[in-house]
Amino acid sequence: MSSFGPSEPEERAAFLAGLAAFNAGDYYDAHDLWEEIWQQLTGRRALFYQALIQTAVVFVQMENQNAAGVRAVYLSARDKLGQLPALYRGVRLDRVLAGLTHAAGWIVERPPGAWRDVAPRADDGMPLLFDRSRAFRIELEYDPFESPRDGDVERR
Repeated sequence: MSSFGPSEPEERAAFLAGLAAFNAGDYYDAHDLWEEIWQQLTGRRALFYQALIQTAVVFVQMENQNAAGVRAVYLSARDKLGQLPALYRGVRLDRVLAGLTHAAGWIVERPPGAWRDVAPRADDGMPLLFDRSRAFRIELEYDPFESPRDGDVERR
């Protein structure tokens, strides 16, 4: 990747690998793959990758039992997703936001610690922030590298 941004093949490979990792439940790996791209971009595309990264990080924070982290990153991801079109670069971002809200909203809407009363339980009875049944997949509606739409292309 150059200092002027990733080449299209590099971006495509990292983008798709990040989607595959996210959909497999490897949220930290998805975050890492998308971060490589995000750090080299500006504008709307950078915001898009940052929103995806933060979406993955919400799940990392849930896996780490960090409710404060879930709340902070969720609110930031929600803000970024709200600044982008509902369909951007092949991803239905409105569905990502709905999925993220379903996954983490039950934590965010409660005061600190109150989530423990409604959380699923581990075998040892301890409350868990990460409820795998609330996880979702990010599906592509179209390949933004093969057939970009007008909103996908930034004017230089």
